[in-house]
Amino acid sequence: FSGIIVDVLFDHFLSVHWSKFSTVGRQEFIEDCHQSLSITIPNLPASFKRLLPILIDYDILDSYISLDGIDHALYRIDRRFKRETTLCDAVTDIENHYEELETCFLDFFPDICLFTDSHLFKCVYKSIG
Repeated sequence: FSGIIVDVLFDHFLSVHWSKFSTVGRQEFIEDCHQSLSITIPNLPASFKRLLPILIDYDILDSYISLDGIDHALYRIDRRFKRETTLCDAVTDIENHYEELETCFLDFFPDICLFTDSHLFKCVYKSIG
């Protein structure tokens, strides 16, 4: 489950360090995402159509800025599995290794922005170095 945990945790670190990577405000970005997704509802898969109101009503994207929000996200993901997972215990490990994990994110994310900028799409990127 480490991949799921890292993915959600990196969403947290991106929220925390948003201004280092984007010239668009975090709240403005979230609102634009909500609006864009709402407009494209007819084209979305059925499973996502059911999740979209929850994403917007509970402001899930904004909740990732806190570890409590990450804990809730991992709990929601855990509930989708039929078998037992370690997702609900992850925040304790995250708290114990927070600075090290944050450093990993800050080392990794600029490279991912450069990659996406040159290979996939224009990533709004502002150098942190």
